[in-house]
Amino acid sequence: MRVVALISGGKDSCYNMMQCVAAGHQIVALANLRPAENTGQTDELDSYMYQTVGHHAIDLYADALDLPLYRGFIKGTSVNTGRVYTACQEDEVEDLYQLMKLVKDKEGVEGVSVGAILSDYQRVRVEDVCRRLNLQPLAYLWHWNQEILLKEMISSNVQAIIIKVAAFGLDPDKHLGKTLGEMEPILLELSEKYGVHVCGEGGEYETFTLDCPLFKKKIVVIFKIPKFLNNPKTSPELKASEEDIEEYFCLQNRVCVETLLPDGVLFCIDCLAHKYDMATDDVVNDEKLVMHVQSISHWAPASIGPYSQSIKPLSSPEKRFVVLKIA
Repeated sequence: MRVVALISGGKDSCYNMMQCVAAGHQIVALANLRPAENTGQTDELDSYMYQTVGHHAIDLYADALDLPLYRGFIKGTSVNTGRVYTACQEDEVEDLYQLMKLVKDKEGVEGVSVGAILSDYQRVRVEDVCRRLNLQPLAYLWHWNQEILLKEMISSNVQAIIIKVAAFGLDPDKHLGKTLGEMEPILLELSEKYGVHVCGEGGEYETFTLDCPLFKKKIVVIFKIPKFLNNPKTSPELKASEEDIEEYFCLQNRVCVETLLPDGVLFCIDCLAHKYDMATDDVVNDEKLVMHVQSISHWAPASIGPYSQSIKPLSSPEKRFVVLKIA
């Protein structure tokens, strides 16, 4: 599949590109959104969607990968912040739509690489853009255990440095410019003490990648890294503990398996239904919350059509029904 990679310059978008290549896809272009020049905010926007710290060096990143780079401006703001996104002309998501449409027209891409790990807010909006453009989102890092993911990035020779800190325990004088390998024991300690996300999914820190196995050139830092931000405020993100995630793996909601039918049998189906008395309140009690992940990832199989991977009946909130496999 011909793929465009959404990049911020950080470790996550870089490592997801590596996962795409490992899965047999071809990265043919890069895409990045940066602050509009007339906003007066040239380094970082207060955006729910985009990392803009370090965007000045994105051209070097593209040069290192030797791939065409498509860039757009973030003109909108976070207007539609609900759980489900619907197109809103003033929203910053529409800037992504216009950029992806341009890349699809120019490069004939079929998929989009996105480095989302934990944020449902970002995933839902990227998936909405991809759905409208008939593109397949590829989010291989989605819901990976962050400690394991960080170790894999380091062992896979992703050379990324810290360019922003915004969490208790992270000091710009000590930690800016440090590599992932140097920061790993510090991040693990802060995670144990204060619940810091070791991959920075709570906005604790941001990175910029200097080298990785996909790079044809290495980026060398020959100047002192500026202190972009030292602010304890973190971006709003979905925070889920490992225990929360494990709760989902209880019962299967649906399993699709291709198999040969006996001779003379053209169609076979099993159905399970619950009958409700419309005169009672049982129907009301059957309301449920659902999760529908459309991106291809290692964590969850992609849904087919309108089906959902996870269902939580409101009448039995302790239960989770999930898809374990689509074959």
